[in-house]
Amino acid sequence: MAEWTTIVEFTVSLPDTPGQLASFAARLRKGDIQLKMLEVRSLDMPHSRLTCIPENAEELRMFLRSTDLEFVEREAALLIEDAGQGSFTRTLEEIAAAGINLQTLRGVRLDDGVGYIVRPHESDRDEFNRFIGKA
Repeated sequence: MAEWTTIVEFTVSLPDTPGQLASFAARLRKGDIQLKMLEVRSLDMPHSRLTCIPENAEELRMFLRSTDLEFVEREAALLIEDAGQGSFTRTLEEIAAAGINLQTLRGVRLDDGVGYIVRPHESDRDEFNRFIGKA
């Protein structure tokens, strides 16, 4: 069975130099901010992109506002399904049939199933919200 939950995903710009990620992680630890998901990408530019999903969006939002770091927050959805049931393929087919274009999709194996972080293209946000039963 599929279960949808709305989440907030934050993208933070960090200088792409050694030690920046460790420093950021130490600041999160000091602020007692817990993350559900973390992804870091070096853009081979002056900055790297850190994407994370916090346990508590408001805590991370307040923390980031107190720093000099640039960040963007976006709404996404977490889909949790039973492992090995093949229902994710059906879910993707249903999303496609609804004409919804996805911006990002990340999957992770959980103890009792599989989780997918799904973010639709901004132009399809309203239709996606209807699809997941949020509208």
